[in-house]
Amino acid sequence: MRNKAKEPNGRNGQIDPVILGEIEGEPLYRVIDGFHRCAALKKGEIGEVVATIMPTTWEEVIDLRIMTARTHKVVQFARVVDWVNDSWERTPWADRFNVTQAFVLYKSSSAAKRMGISGSEVSEINDWVRAKCNKWDLSAAVIYNHLSVASIADPQLARNARYRISGSKLEEITPGHLKVIAKALPLRFDMQRLAADTAVARNLGISETRALVNRLAGCDNLEEAQHLTDHLQEQRPNHKSTIEKHSRKRALVRLGTVTTKESVLAPAHIAVRRARELLEKVAVDPTTEYSPEALVGAHREIMALGKGLFDLTQIIEGITKRDRPLITNGSGPNLQNAYGSNLFIVETTLPQTELVAQEANGTSEYFRSEDVASLFDVTERTVINWAADGVIPHLRTVGGHLRYPRAQIMELLNANMDGITPKE
Repeated sequence: MRNKAKEPNGRNGQIDPVILGEIEGEPLYRVIDGFHRCAALKKGEIGEVVATIMPTTWEEVIDLRIMTARTHKVVQFARVVDWVNDSWERTPWADRFNVTQAFVLYKSSSAAKRMGISGSEVSEINDWVRAKCNKWDLSAAVIYNHLSVASIADPQLARNARYRISGSKLEEITPGHLKVIAKALPLRFDMQRLAADTAVARNLGISETRALVNRLAGCDNLEEAQHLTDHLQEQRPNHKSTIEKHSRKRALVRLGTVTTKESVLAPAHIAVRRARELLEKVAVDPTTEYSPEALVGAHREIMALGKGLFDLTQIIEGITKRDRPLITNGSGPNLQNAYGSNLFIVETTLPQTELVAQEANGTSEYFRSEDVASLFDVTERTVINWAADGVIPHLRTVGGHLRYPRAQIMELLNANMDGITPKE
């Protein structure tokens, strides 16, 4: 910006104006878009800001912030989490439960009974979630995924999480790293920070980070965990290419493009071990008062374990009966995993008019490429490549647009699919 300011008519070095909101009764303008530019101007002690000012309300400011966050992929996770929470704090239900619980209600009607919420309130909350998702142009699944991770993660780590667009060096943990760390070490902030620092210092991929935090989860205190990470540092192989090769193979196994005996049995062993660990924790002192976030995290993990074991039986049945399709839906798109080629085959297309109507009222059963990219912490191009290679369930509309069945994508996500490495 300093260099740009030296050019003729360069003014203060800005290329585009900052967008500011003027809220009635507020003494200051509120930044809608241009946080980095404002920070740079302040750091450079430049006293002038070129801005577009628009009269607005606090709710509109937050809505616009979330909408513009989608164009800033690197910081999208942290911004969406912060501003969705800000938006919820201005609702009449904020003093009774948090925004993560609101999205749980939207996903599961049975949660209302556990939370003691009346039917009319549930309907109003669901209308709020649906309206905001449509306005923000983000799916409820993506927002819930962000919020559920942030609810059990160290707040500072959540603020610092950055999507990695390019480059091989890990400068900050990505949302994918954070998800792995938080789920293995829920609300254990000191352990989470140790895992994050280790991942950055050793430039670990998501698969390697998952292996690290699974080891750290068994440590009783930070000192023991620190000793473990130091010991692992000494044992770490120097052949990075070999590590990357095995990490990619593990990712491909989870996508179904590689089949090994270990890939079938390993999830069962992991699920049983984690279930035992959860039981042991509860058995130590079942009368302990747990926080709502911890209970939500534990419930989600237990349900994921049960679903993972159920999915495992389907995988085994599919391997022993190779002519049996993995995923079928007689009333809609017929998606099956052809075990000979390990590809998802698309046999039908979705009418464009039906898709537009579903997406308009928030009832679509399909994700877009950007939704899947956010869920798996990869680029949209990677998702499109997966579809082209036939390794992820998808179909095309009559207009040629890619769409991905919500149920099948969530199955892949719940099976710890976030370890996939983008094909840059």
